[in-house]
Amino acid sequence: MNILTTIILLPALLYLAGCASTVPDKSSIHSSYSIAEVKSFSSVLNCDNTKVTKIRADFVGDYCQILAANIRVSLQRENPNFKYDESNPELVVHTTLEEINGGNERDRFWFGFGLDWSTTKIFVKVVKSGDIIAERLITEQTIMPILAIDNFAGEDAILQDAPVIARKIVKFIKDPINFEKNETKSWGSMLEIGN
Repeated sequence: MNILTTIILLPALLYLAGCASTVPDKSSIHSSYSIAEVKSFSSVLNCDNTKVTKIRADFVGDYCQILAANIRVSLQRENPNFKYDESNPELVVHTTLEEINGGNERDRFWFGFGLDWSTTKIFVKVVKSGDIIAERLITEQTIMPILAIDNFAGEDAILQDAPVIARKIVKFIKDPINFEKNETKSWGSMLEIGN
């Protein structure tokens, strides 16, 4: 391999390795999963025991309010027939914010290649008629913040991911089997790139 090819290929491979997502998370889906007839839902977000790394501890409370609102809006956007009902919902979405890691904004900006990205992990449990019908750990990682608005800080990177995580949660709730296929396919295609 000549030096020019090495100079071109090495940065490209490092970039692709940095953009690769993590291994898909494990999940559990009840064999008779269906929410087709569901008209009402409630959403519960537990942030009590969140593992916090590289951000201020009191950020969790603020972030949870934003994430809870994003989840509710995303559910209602996905299915306009869904009505939020805390008193007698047909479907309850339990989410637990397990971890927030702000990463290192300087390393992400100056070195890139996935170095010290921000990470958010949320465990989702879908309950219908008192039974857990699906559950999964959903992870979102930010490698490159939105550069156009100088969004380099760990907290800013995590905040920009709130709508993304909410949409992932809703896609999982809507069709967990298809969600699993897409997550596995995404990971598989990243593995093929690396080979």
